[in-house]
Amino acid sequence: MKISILLILFSAIQVQKSIPSDFYEQMNNCENAILLDARVYAEYCESRISGAIWAGQKVVLDSLLKQLDKEATFFIYCEIGERTKEVVKILKKAKIKHIIELNGGFIAWKNDNFPISEEKICEIDL
Repeated sequence: MKISILLILFSAIQVQKSIPSDFYEQMNNCENAILLDARVYAEYCESRISGAIWAGQKVVLDSLLKQLDKEATFFIYCEIGERTKEVVKILKKAKIKHIIELNGGFIAWKNDNFPISEEKICEIDL
């Protein structure tokens, strides 16, 4: 019984992978979008998609999920697309229903010449 309930809950969760052009369009046409950057902190500090919230550590993401609207559409990216898998698992456990991953990650985004923010918003010691 418990397994079938979990399957029903997970089946209601939509995870979509989008190429940069679709990701950009979906994000800009979404009324309730939350953009998460799952890269390491140094990468986020250097440049990011404008409006992204850093969620590159599980403890940070867990804290964010206590504050963010779980009915929103979550847009996620990392550097090449690998780290988003872990974030998606966490979002699914938190019962986030609308998740869109950037296929190819931040590298694909930059290579397709979509806008990035290089505003220095944090200090890091390298």
